Amino acid sequence: MHWKTKSTAPLAILLYCAACWGSSAWAQRRAVVLSLSGASGPRLTSEIRRALVRQLQLVEPLTYLRAARGGGNAARVAGARAVRASAIVSGNVKRKRRSWVLRLTVHNGFDGEVVGSTVFSLRRPRLDQRTRRKLINTLLRFCARTVPPDAAPAEPAAPAPAPAPPRRRAPPQPPKVIAPPPEPAPRPPKTPSGDEDLGFSKVKAPSPVGDRVNPTADPRIEKPRSKPRPSWQHILDISAGLTVLRRSFNFVDPVEPTQPANYTTPGVVPAVRVDANLYPFAALTRGFWGHIGIRAHFLRVLGLKSQLAGLTGRSNTLIQTLEAGARYRFNLKDDRLSPTIYFGADFGLHSFAIAGAEQAQIPLPNISYAYINMALAELDYPFYASGAFVIGAHAAFDLMVVLTAGDIEAVGDLGYGRAATVGLDATVGLFARYHGWFARLDGFYRRFTFTFNGDCYLEAVVDKDGKVVKDRRCGNYAGGARDVYLGGTLAFGYAY
Repeated sequence: MHWKTKSTAPLAILLYCAACWGSSAWAQRRAVVLSLSGASGPRLTSEIRRALVRQLQLVEPLTYLRAARGGGNAARVAGARAVRASAIVSGNVKRKRRSWVLRLTVHNGFDGEVVGSTVFSLRRPRLDQRTRRKLINTLLRFCARTVPPDAAPAEPAAPAPAPAPPRRRAPPQPPKVIAPPPEPAPRPPKTPSGDEDLGFSKVKAPSPVGDRVNPTADPRIEKPRSKPRPSWQHILDISAGLTVLRRSFNFVDPVEPTQPANYTTPGVVPAVRVDANLYPFAALTRGFWGHIGIRAHFLRVLGLKSQLAGLTGRSNTLIQTLEAGARYRFNLKDDRLSPTIYFGADFGLHSFAIAGAEQAQIPLPNISYAYINMALAELDYPFYASGAFVIGAHAAFDLMVVLTAGDIEAVGDLGYGRAATVGLDATVGLFARYHGWFARLDGFYRRFTFTFNGDCYLEAVVDKDGKVVKDRRCGNYAGGARDVYLGGTLAFGYAY
């Protein structure tokens, strides 16, 4: 009895042989991957070698570099013969704003000519899964066009002999045996995945003697989906910190009283400070509107108590500043290491008040400034950078036009009459940034200058003897006053 069975052994053997032929074809192709130059070059070189180690037979680049002395195609061929490599992979990495540009070039080991070049744009100095797959497929396709350096050039075919003239009444000849044509050389296997999965179009490879490839004009460059926003063009930054300051208030040319109640804080006093800047259109555009924003500033002294003559105990003392306004920023070279200049104007309120000061032996009027703060010159200048870490200097000079100063300008028992008041604010310091986080150390000098206009003596009256005298309508009078604040701030914040 005979059993009829269908055996799958021939099919399995055929598939196994095809797989072995494909793997052996790639394993015989030797390549050398040279170290990439530029920022993050060693890291990306290691990642590229790990990605290609299973696809190609990689050789040590040190032997190649010893043999390939000088430059040009002759040096490449000498180095390729030393390591018997058919492909030479080289390139560089450059940082452009918040992205990294990776350029790779593959040279033929037989003649040193360029067989292909590609460019990738990376958001970080590493290869993600998608970029690694594209890079492998592209480099394997280029390496398939290379020729080993020890391959012999093809010899030209000999011309066919001319046919002999026919003879009359020639005896019948036996039929000629025509040899079958030689089988074509096997082509290298295709890359693991086709170009249709990569999302970029094919590029015609240059001929061994033709024009070289221009990497910057390669249409296969992987452009980011959206143009990255520069690190200096943040949308929001907010910071909080500790301020220490000293306040000094003195009258100039006092008339009545001759020894007025000047004031100085007992040493330096602590204060809390919060700053915030918002550029709402920076997320939508990098043009003019993306540089216009709003600013807010808050400062308040903590736990300050003052002692005045005629009062029992120490009185609570308030020193507080609140400002809000508009800002415009301008980066000179549109780069994170380029200076950024700020212009703007704020409306501010600054208060100084002592509880029960009007009941002191020599009353001290409270002061409440309302002013327009104009940022005449404000500059951030980064002078050192290492990767994402940046250090720079900060300077600002503001002019304050005071609209009113509160109780000190009152016409009465406690006031000194109306005054022309102007202020200035100067700040210098250092800042450090790492990605979005930053720290700032500043020193500041703020000064208000009063010039009383003599309202207390404007009314002229005639006494009973017929003499013209001036009626003093105020309880106090002086030529002017100075209000000075000196201190420093250490603040930490985050910018997005």
